[in-house]
Amino acid sequence: IVEIKIVESSYVDIEGHLRYRYRPGHREYRLFHLVREEDPPSGSLRPRAASQLFPLGCAVLCVAHGAAAFGQTGTVVRIGKDLDSVEARFEIGLTQEENDELQAEIHQVVATQHASLKWFELVDIAKQARLDVHVVRQVLGSLMARCQEAVREDIGMNMMSESGDKIFCLPCYSVHTRGKWKFSELTLEALVDYRTRFPKVFEALRKRQNEERDFEATKAFTDSPDADYACSRLVKYCTGCAWKKLRLAPSPYMALAPSGIAEVQKSVDCIYKRLRSRPATASELVRGGHRLFRAEEPGNRPPEKLLALSEDKVIGQRGIYVKAKGPVPCGAKATVVGVYGSGHTQELELLLDKDSFGASDLHGRVQGMRGLMAPGWAFMPVDARQCLQRMDDDREVQKQQRAASRSSNVDERGSSSAAATSPTYAAQEAPVERNEPRNAAARTDPSSNFTSCIDELLLPKANGSNVKANARSAGAASTTAESLPADAPPPTRLFSNLAASGATSGATSSASATGKVPSSKGRNKQRPLAPDQQAPAAVGAAVGQSRESVGGRGGGRRGAASSAAAKRSEPDWGKVFDDLLALGKPRS
Repeated sequence: IVEIKIVESSYVDIEGHLRYRYRPGHREYRLFHLVREEDPPSGSLRPRAASQLFPLGCAVLCVAHGAAAFGQTGTVVRIGKDLDSVEARFEIGLTQEENDELQAEIHQVVATQHASLKWFELVDIAKQARLDVHVVRQVLGSLMARCQEAVREDIGMNMMSESGDKIFCLPCYSVHTRGKWKFSELTLEALVDYRTRFPKVFEALRKRQNEERDFEATKAFTDSPDADYACSRLVKYCTGCAWKKLRLAPSPYMALAPSGIAEVQKSVDCIYKRLRSRPATASELVRGGHRLFRAEEPGNRPPEKLLALSEDKVIGQRGIYVKAKGPVPCGAKATVVGVYGSGHTQELELLLDKDSFGASDLHGRVQGMRGLMAPGWAFMPVDARQCLQRMDDDREVQKQQRAASRSSNVDERGSSSAAATSPTYAAQEAPVERNEPRNAAARTDPSSNFTSCIDELLLPKANGSNVKANARSAGAASTTAESLPADAPPPTRLFSNLAASGATSGATSSASATGKVPSSKGRNKQRPLAPDQQAPAAVGAAVGQSRESVGGRGGGRRGAASSAAAKRSEPDWGKVFDDLLALGKPRS
């Protein structure tokens, strides 16, 4: 089984591929052996050159929303090898200020109609016309009558029609909302005129017993010398009225009354009269094939982003007719005076700005050769340019806001990082509660968690429970911290305590060498140091001696240590950590 889609139109895109537009919401299924597959023509698969897409002198429509000639029709004046080299010239018609002025006047007309047009229910209409409700219900609906020679004619006003779930109204005369029928004052005027011209018909309808059978119109003209002639006059009156010429519209709908359409047409004619009275305006040259639209095939349409903005159409909206090979030329400007249906079945009543031979009078609603009934997708609003510009402005504002938020976040992270990495010394803060020298330089860096962890774990082991640095080693450490360069990071508390521990270890090593090692009994009996425990003591002694040399002792040794410290850009962290781990091992 294969799925079949109904093709509404076909067109050839810029790359030369044959494309189809399918009828939305329609599906059919067929047996596979009943379907024949055909390959597309090979010639249509070749990309077409710019000269084939936009021949020199052809009519094109400007769809560049940033150009002043947006919506204008012009001609191609130059072509090249690619689409970017295509140029077209457009004459600028109404300015942006004039378009805004015209749109404001049309909106004022629509607002006035909404405020002035009154609507009544069926009971109120009957009361205003001084008729019975069942008579008014028959006349406002479909009323089939037997006229001359027993010919069936519909002499009803057809302002309300219900066929199952489908409800149809008469534009500007009736509307079905919230399960009730409502009728405008135009319906009241038409009903009063109908009764005035043919009072016998209304009297016969009041006496009618069976409403399921056709109405015998000859019974309404029993007093007339020629009943057939009277019936023909009745039929002629009904077919000649405006409410009989109009087409039924599905509910809901939007439509402008004939009086409002006349005012809109007057405003449009006035603005174009002003345009013709002034000298010719300047022209604009638009370059780029993607900024032009040529209505070559019936399936060709402007860019989808322009048509997507026109999904919700309202009466009074200004726009352009963009259907290729339609009843009026592509690019004709018009005003929406009626909206019927929704979705892909939506239809629009358009009032053209200029006369066209392919136009009509919309069943008496507009002047001859000024009306057009068009599908919804064939209308591109003029305010799409403003919509796209607002969308571009909104995107730019959002982009700037995102950039500003990112920069603020970077600044916050930078400030927090700067605050975290700025060195602070223990002399500027509260004194440290550990067993360490008061003058020892301490680096409190919240970001260096690893250094903090090392301090917490190894500092008690390095210092010992009863080991305190003497004034000599503390002074050396303080002098060392003061003699460091300004750009170098200050030593941590562990490095300062390392000097004191190194000095103590050095003294202990010296005592061991001279044989004056205190002896102990029990579990803490002194044992000889292992080889891997003797190296850290030597390193500690060396560190203590270097700190002493920096602190002002040793003469030439101090100068050598200072020059070595100045040349050294960064300590050997691996060696330092090995020393720290070695210092953490228990010993006497």
